[in-house]
Amino acid sequence: MTTCVGYDDILALTLPRNLHHFNDYLVVTSLDDERTAQLVSTMPGVRLFRTDAFTRGGDRFNKGRAIEEAFDILGRWGWILLLDADIVLPPVFAPGPLDQETIYGVQRRQSPDASVDIDGDWANCDLWSSAPTYGYFQLFHADAEVLRSRPWYPTGWGHAGDSDGEFTRKFSANKVLEGSVLHIGLTEKNWCGRATPRLDGQPVPEADENQKRMIQLTIDRGW
Repeated sequence: MTTCVGYDDILALTLPRNLHHFNDYLVVTSLDDERTAQLVSTMPGVRLFRTDAFTRGGDRFNKGRAIEEAFDILGRWGWILLLDADIVLPPVFAPGPLDQETIYGVQRRQSPDASVDIDGDWANCDLWSSAPTYGYFQLFHADAEVLRSRPWYPTGWGHAGDSDGEFTRKFSANKVLEGSVLHIGLTEKNWCGRATPRLDGQPVPEADENQKRMIQLTIDRGW
């Protein structure tokens, strides 16, 4: 499952390369994101869920609330992978034996733009590994004991910066899978909605306001 609000330009690169790994794929977007809806309509086997959960109640980008609602659409069973719209999985991805009480992450390599050969060797891209079970990749089982009560995913954060970490901390065990994924674009810039430029040069609605809120968020955290 992937949330995508205003990230259709990057999702157009990642989704076709990731789709073959999954039996079912759900993209979650806002009510007014027509570009993402159009993109998903061209992808056989991909379902779309549109919701106002991201901005309901005046929130800027409540990713956790949208994810929690989307679990009811996806289905709360089996292995579930939360994957950011800007992440590319390797062509061959076989996690191996997994424990349903453990949440799994993976290290990621960084490409600040889309100039990297996505289908080539990522070895020259910087490896980022400080938080390998955070929201860009979270693999878990719906029958985990810690998910007996709802909500599964924290819904109280008005931005995308903390719900994933709180979700990880629910699990008594977390492990890092072998290998790495590729992250396209700048990191820790869009937690309050997209602020970074689009690949196609089209304007990003409210980019300045989103950037100001992100700067204030980093100040509040003492970064």
